[in-house]
Amino acid sequence: MFVEQIDATELRQGDIIRGLFYPELNCSDLHLIGTPDLNSPNLTLNTEVQANLLALTDNKPKEGLTVLTAQMKVYYGNFILITQCCDIAKREKGKPNLSAFVISPLLEVPYPIRQNPAKLSQLQANNQGTYINFFYIPSHQHLSQDYVVDFNRVVALPRSQYDFVLSKKVLQMTDQQRVKFKLKLGSHFSRPTQEELDAQIYP
Repeated sequence: MFVEQIDATELRQGDIIRGLFYPELNCSDLHLIGTPDLNSPNLTLNTEVQANLLALTDNKPKEGLTVLTAQMKVYYGNFILITQCCDIAKREKGKPNLSAFVISPLLEVPYPIRQNPAKLSQLQANNQGTYINFFYIPSHQHLSQDYVVDFNRVVALPRSQYDFVLSKKVLQMTDQQRVKFKLKLGSHFSRPTQEELDAQIYP
């Protein structure tokens, strides 16, 4: 599934990154640390949130969004790069043009699957028609166990993190496996609803 020698100069879709953080956002119960802009139409406060506010005045709006700092639970582990190679490729200034890139944590194979040989075999095949939201990643010298990528679990990192993430790259998919990965990823996000099929608006 992986090349013998990684390209340590660039990130590519399907790269395995060791040691990043995945945030768990509970928007209804988020401990904010900051001074909100009470005039912003994007922010409304209830008494539960107001009680958790602490003074911090250096947060300014960015890209039309109100900026706050929050304390939240994060998970640490291995990740896979979701963004396509052409988008994450370095440009003139040594960084990609896009403002952010997307990663997904590597998760342990769900118990009902790993305890059932038939289900596990289906998962390992990485076919588009089965386990549509999962992609199987086998154990490796740099991975202590088998993993799955859950396409429903993604997080965006800003472009400024490119070099840091690159320094954590430990594995790179072969071209053939990358195509398999992107086809399954695409089929997950582009699959039609029954309503769209019934209306005959899905190509």
